Amino acid sequence: MKSMFRLTVIALAAASTLLATGCRSKTPRPNPYQTVLGSGDANYVNPSAVSLDPNIQVEGRGADDVMSRADFSRFQAVLFDFDSAGIRPAERAKVEEAAEYLKANPDAQLLLVGRCDWRGTTEYNMGLGDRRGTAVRQYLGTLGIAASRVEVVSKGDADATEGANESQMQQDRRVDIGLKR
Repeated sequence: MKSMFRLTVIALAAASTLLATGCRSKTPRPNPYQTVLGSGDANYVNPSAVSLDPNIQVEGRGADDVMSRADFSRFQAVLFDFDSAGIRPAERAKVEEAAEYLKANPDAQLLLVGRCDWRGTTEYNMGLGDRRGTAVRQYLGTLGIAASRVEVVSKGDADATEGANESQMQQDRRVDIGLKR
């Protein structure tokens, strides 16, 4: 009976400690320009994560703005569901259009920029943006496009509108498809 009483006291003490401390609030989001995440490629540097100091040289692909390296006016962005890297059937036609263009233009290359809405940590969103871009590249591969013609970059939630409504967040959950210059 004493052991049952001790277990009850210990359980109550643990529960009261948890209640007293409460749930931890979300940690402050790090500055995305200070977070460099790669896709596993040794030459990969996330252009949105390089130093803002113009005197610092970055190895790899350089510190130029990712959007200036491609023309994004030809193709529509591929939209994604919340916390998903799966390409919806309704969005596949956008990827297929890009594949047809690449087949007709053998020297053309694409830049895929994965993006997320503001929810989640910067690190998680950088990874999700990369997974979204990779999913589009893989789908292009099933359509006969060599992976060497497609570069994937994640901007995560760097340009997302914090506190946006659902309609705005849907537009932030995307992969931009651009022709590399």
